[in-house]
Amino acid sequence: MNDPRTSAIDVVIPAYNAAAHLDRVLDRIAPQALAVGGRVIVVDDGSTDQTAALLARRPAPWLTVVHQENQGRARARNAGLERGDAAVVVFLDSDILVDSEAWLAAHLEAQRRQPGVYMGMIRQARGAASADDRAEGAKTLDQSDDDLVGLCSTFRRWAQSDRVSWVCVTGANVSMPRQVVEQIGGFDPTFRGWGPEDLELSYRLNAAGLATFCLPGADCLHLAPRQELHYQRDRLFKYLRYFDGKHRSPEVRAYVRYVTGALSAQELFAVTTGKPTPPGADYFRPAEYFARREGREGRDVTE
Repeated sequence: MNDPRTSAIDVVIPAYNAAAHLDRVLDRIAPQALAVGGRVIVVDDGSTDQTAALLARRPAPWLTVVHQENQGRARARNAGLERGDAAVVVFLDSDILVDSEAWLAAHLEAQRRQPGVYMGMIRQARGAASADDRAEGAKTLDQSDDDLVGLCSTFRRWAQSDRVSWVCVTGANVSMPRQVVEQIGGFDPTFRGWGPEDLELSYRLNAAGLATFCLPGADCLHLAPRQELHYQRDRLFKYLRYFDGKHRSPEVRAYVRYVTGALSAQELFAVTTGKPTPPGADYFRPAEYFARREGREGRDVTE
């Protein structure tokens, strides 16, 4: 839609059948992109709904659109990365609503202070998203209420520091230096669908020397959390085995054991940060987590 141009920061959004929320997501980002000289790159990953038509209706100098056949989230993010040129890239999802007027500036300023991997907080909408943002805010769960997405806030509390662990990263509301991401080869395209392609990239970024930080003041709201997780469980576990076999690392093994319910969050914290084990023993319960529907109807989740 638009030719690439030099920008201060690129926001990459993979979009698959994203018409329900993408307009509002872009509306929130637009003034921030204009304010800091940023660009938003949306990769339409073979959507079969009205995503392409929605994007065609809103050309803008800050927006670049990439269309590709359906190839999955990892390849879509890599396609967005290839179209950008900014020193800093932020990855966001198409159902993640920016909830701070300084969201993009916060990521950019943090990267200028100290390049690293910065994870903003993600609150989870409790019920179906309302058109009224204030109503949404009254129906949210804190990030710490999600045992996968919430590791960032939990580890930050235990560490008493913004510096946390690579296991706290998700592929949404996270920024990093483009040069390092490109040097390590971007997202592994073996992963398709939901997870853990973001954690595998985060592990390699950590191995390349980038520290991971929580970023207060860069909050977002997940409009469709945990939807279709009952469809995703077997595929996630398949890729967890791939992740473990690819790296053969005690830290990766610890994460896999946590997600499969065999290791406590406190033990995971100790293994991946080198800090003392916090008191208590909180275990992730995969059977319960992946059965959650939050009262929604299922829909096509092919990616």
